[in-house]
Amino acid sequence: AEELLRLGHDVRLAAAGRPARILRRRGFEVIDLACDVKKALERATLFRPDVVVTDGSFFACLVARLTGVPLLPIDHGKRGARVGSYSRAIRGSS
Repeated sequence: AEELLRLGHDVRLAAAGRPARILRRRGFEVIDLACDVKKALERATLFRPDVVVTDGSFFACLVARLTGVPLLPIDHGKRGARVGSYSRAIRGSS
């Protein structure tokens, strides 16, 4: 995310609690998921991102689905990551 900011991209992150505070201290705009989820979802969808990047957050999948933008899942090297499940979430199928 820091590299994207350096390149001039508008980067917004979604987090709750301690991670949100840490990210804000590092200069990121953070959508706080600890507050009203409906308000957080409204803020995220009004942003109209070009792409949503997630490490598995349901919130991110929902934002991608509602805005119709591509979802880019990352798995941090976890075993058993299922990219297909994200694709189905975006399409709205089970």
